[in-house]
Amino acid sequence: MTTFHRLAATGAALFVIAGSALAAVPANAVDATFPPTAVNDQYVAGQDNDLVVGADIGLLANDSDGGNAGLAVNFVGLSPDGALNYNLDGGFRYIPTPGFSGVATFTYNITAGNMTSNDATITITVLPTPPHKLMGTPDFYTTPMDTTFSTDAGVDDVILNDADPTYVGGIDDVSGEVTVNIYGQMTYTPAPGFVGTKTFSYYLSDGKNIDSDWILVTIDVSAPAITIIPSNPIVPGNPGGTQDGDLPTLAYTGIDDVTTWLIAPAVALVAAGAFALWFARRRTALR
Repeated sequence: MTTFHRLAATGAALFVIAGSALAAVPANAVDATFPPTAVNDQYVAGQDNDLVVGADIGLLANDSDGGNAGLAVNFVGLSPDGALNYNLDGGFRYIPTPGFSGVATFTYNITAGNMTSNDATITITVLPTPPHKLMGTPDFYTTPMDTTFSTDAGVDDVILNDADPTYVGGIDDVSGEVTVNIYGQMTYTPAPGFVGTKTFSYYLSDGKNIDSDWILVTIDVSAPAITIIPSNPIVPGNPGGTQDGDLPTLAYTGIDDVTTWLIAPAVALVAAGAFALWFARRRTALR
């Protein structure tokens, strides 16, 4: 009896042992297929952004079917860093866990014919979203001359109107007249007698590595108000008053006496004119 034992496939021929002799037979005389091979894959995604990959560069793009028909993705494992929804042709959508950045990994294997491949690893590097600059809003205050001005935290401090009210990282003022603490409370002491506009800048910080641009603060220092007290003009020999310096007065008030206010001076003038005419005629008659 002669026994045949398969050793290896070389593509063109299969070498077997027939009894004690080594003989070559055609490759198609036996099944020359192998299990499919899965190869590790690497991708890059952005934080909080889905990664969609087509079949042309998907999981099967670098895998081999081992000479079998029907190459397809068979299994993809789970990961705490997101979900991977795959198609049989190797295309997939990766949905990262909200806020996650770092490296997510999944295990997968493939099938071809009735054979299953080895396990391979999908590695997806999720890049963090670049930090945005903190945003602030310019501030405007007013204070009287020679008066120290202060703000209160949470009431009118410099960061109250900022879009990202974190902390004050620093100020730009060489005069020494302004102090601002990290919570935005400001104290300004103007120079004696100063009237005008004082400006300085500050920036916001998250206490780590994110800052804002410089934010302008304007303080208008105003002069004290001047109170004018009116006084009566001195009219020597005022005929309408009792002594020099009195203004002519009439004992009438109210809107109903408007005509009296207008008529009284006119009557006085007419009377004075009539007296002057009578006096002139009297002198002529005496001559």
